[in-house]
Amino acid sequence: MPDNIKDIYTTMKLHNSELVDENNNPLLIKRVSNVSLLPSTAKDGELFLTLDTDVVYMYDAPTSSYKVLIPKLSLVHATRSSNLSVPRNAYTQATFTNILQDTHNEFVNNTFVAKSNKLYLFEFRCELTASVNLSIYFYKNGLPYVRTPVLNTDYYSFNAVLPLNVNDTVDIYLYQSTNNINADILELVVAELSDLNGGL
Repeated sequence: MPDNIKDIYTTMKLHNSELVDENNNPLLIKRVSNVSLLPSTAKDGELFLTLDTDVVYMYDAPTSSYKVLIPKLSLVHATRSSNLSVPRNAYTQATFTNILQDTHNEFVNNTFVAKSNKLYLFEFRCELTASVNLSIYFYKNGLPYVRTPVLNTDYYSFNAVLPLNVNDTVDIYLYQSTNNINADILELVVAELSDLNGGL
């Protein structure tokens, strides 16, 4: 097996993968539409990215088999383009109508359910039909975990890094104390950052 394969690491982007060796030199990666099309004529150390699951495989000639080298990182992107009622003095769960990306099937009925022990970045924004005294709550396993400052605004954007273990859940709630209003745009992005011990 080629030496430069040993210390490969990856940075995953929305729809793209960049593979480099320990010296940051790009590595050639071939794309196939699904696992069943991995070629039988591959050479030792050749890398293939399957588009159906976005997993990198490496051919190991001594064993005549393919090995999973780098799984795709967790990424969720959800939006809502229809009105969500946000009544006064009530906790309203942020719900989404469009699931644009969910690489590990971790977004279930508007709840993020972690499949790994990782640090996750949550990016949330909402646009309201009027300015109100608004705060955003991140609930972890059914309990308030992070609360944003109260702002009088019709637009709110907030990021939070949360340490999660397998099966931990995260829900997002809006709370406002001014008037009954609607949120007309919601957007959530969840991205895996690293293992809880700091590794990638």
